[in-house]
Amino acid sequence: MSTKISDQDQKWLDEINKLSEEGISIAKRSSMESAEYVDLLLSNFDDKNYCQMAINQHAVEAAIGQYFADVIAPFFFDMQKTLRKKTKMSKDNAETCARIYVGRFIRNITKELNKRNCEE
Repeated sequence: MSTKISDQDQKWLDEINKLSEEGISIAKRSSMESAEYVDLLLSNFDDKNYCQMAINQHAVEAAIGQYFADVIAPFFFDMQKTLRKKTKMSKDNAETCARIYVGRFIRNITKELNKRNCEE
């Protein structure tokens, strides 16, 4: 089964792929900040109040991160393989579609966390 992608759809996918560079830049900055935060946490490991604050603030986010690493990241690659195999989609287009899935996942998580934080 081959999926025919219209010229308009291809332009849309190309635009998403181009804009993905901004997302990659944001992710890199976020990753660097996260590493710095872990260094700070480790340097304050003997401070029980600091550790309790970190647990209270970050336990949910840590669980989401673990779920992302265990489930979403592998699914990102599986989705690309499936799209390429079943629809004969190009590698770039399959990656773009998988990025859309991951982006939507992150958007939904952000909404849930914002809602949770407003309730606290």
